[in-house]
Formats: sequence, structure tokens, C-alpha cells
Amino acid sequence: AAPKEPAPKEPTVKPEAAAPKGPGPIGIGVIKPAETAVGQSLVDIVKSQEGFSSKAFSDYKQISIGYGTRARVGETSITEEEASKRLVEELGNTRARVIEMTTAAGYNFSAAEIDALTSFAYNTGLGKRGQKGGLANLLFGDKGTEVRSKSQIADMMLQYNKAGGEVLAGLTSRRQLERELFLSGNLANVSGSGGSSGEMLAGTNPQAVSSVLVKQGDNVVTT
Repeated sequence: AAPKEPAPKEPTVKPEAAAPKGPGPIGIGVIKPAETAVGQSLVDIVKSQEGFSSKAFSDYKQISIGYGTRARVGETSITEEEASKRLVEELGNTRARVIEMTTAAGYNFSAAEIDALTSFAYNTGLGKRGQKGGLANLLFGDKGTEVRSKSQIADMMLQYNKAGGEVLAGLTSRRQLERELFLSGNLANVSGSGGSSGEMLAGTNPQAVSSVLVKQGDNVVTT
């Protein structure tokens, strides 16, 4: 008799991978992707504060380019179109983390309040509880044990206007603008929010610009 063919093996079914636990692009599960979308008003207000530089430049603690994003290794120039694209991506990531951090702490901020905090965090960094500088310090204080009220947060925003122990005019005006947006909830009520997408301070050395406008990753503190 002809030998029997071996019975086919049952295919191995791998279990579905578990969803990654935050922090991630969206963060904690209750946040919907639509809630992290970056509106044009947020893009415009950050552009007005960051300014555009087509050339890479030394920016306090990093090499920046475009609208204050970190320059890639070896990168020396960028188009406005590419800079805008990177800004939107970075703001989306920052806004998601802001929503994650504030929701986890029990805050229920409006979209405009989240936008104001996103601009703040884009400039100062997100930080961690118990550390100086960043959004976490603004919300929870130096020891990381406070949960500040909205009015306390608005007032404390103005204190984050120093870099290297020195008060900078650009940071002072930016904090005032972010505070106005945080309290008013309406970009139309914010003075000085209009900006241009053109080259910032044409003819100015970008390194000189960076001494006035200190951008993301600078760990701006209240010393």
C-alpha cells in the first residue's frame, strides 16, 4: 500500500500584540486622535513667537532650524514649507503629551487652554515632576506635589522668562501672550498673536535672534 501523506499541521496563530502603554502619540487611552489635532491658530501663534530661520543656528542648548525644531545631523538649511511641516508634527506630539499630562492629573482644560500650554511646553519642554523647568514644573511646582489651580498656573506662567538666570524680553512677551490665551480662551482676544511666515528679522544673524527668542528644549526655569 502506498504510504500515507502526513496530516497538515495546524497553522500557529500568534496572539495579537498588546497595545503599547503610554506615553505614545496619543498617550492614555481616553484621548481621541481628533482631540490632539493641531489647529491653524496654534501653528500661527507659535510661528509668530518662534520666527523662521532658513539656516541652522545655535539656540542655547540645541542646534535649531526653521521654526525652532531641532536640526537634523549635518543639516544647514531648510525651506519654509518643510519647516512648517516639521513644526506641525512637533506641535502634534507636544499637544498629545500635554493632554496626557493634564488629563492624568485631573485637569479638564479647554482646547484654547491646551493650545496655550502646548506653546509653553514647545518652548520650555515638558519636564518631569520634581524638576525645575518645563510644563510639569508649571503645573505641579518644584517638588512635584502641588496641583495648581488655573489662576495659579496663569500667574506662574509669567515667571518662566529666564534662560541662564537672565530675563529675556522675548520670553517675557511670549509668556504674557500665552497667559492671555490661557485665560481668555479665544485667540482673537490675544494681543500680538499675528505673525508672518516670512523670514524672521531679515538680515539678522540667527544666533543673535536666538539670544532673544529661546526655543524648545531650553529648559527655561524660574531661577
